[in-house]
Amino acid sequence: MLKNVSNKTLGILFTALLVIAFIIIISDSGSNERSFRTELVDIDTSAVSQIVIYPKKLSGDDVRLFAEDDKWKVELADEEQLRSLNQKLKNCFVN
Repeated sequence: MLKNVSNKTLGILFTALLVIAFIIIISDSGSNERSFRTELVDIDTSAVSQIVIYPKKLSGDDVRLFAEDDKWKVELADEEQLRSLNQKLKNCFVN
């Protein structure tokens, strides 16, 4: 089927598609509206003292992020995981 299509026909088709794409880009350039809101929730961050996350991977165990002495800390059900997380973070910044 493609053996019967000449280079001239393919060039005309490519040019027509290029013109159509150019017209669409030019006519749509003014509408840069996003479909989502810029602010999802309104939270007073000074009133938040902890965040609890229930990941599926830990099968029921929660991860608790809490503020203590103006610093955020992580509390896991298994302290070993916390140590390995800290080690991974240290490795990222050392190398």
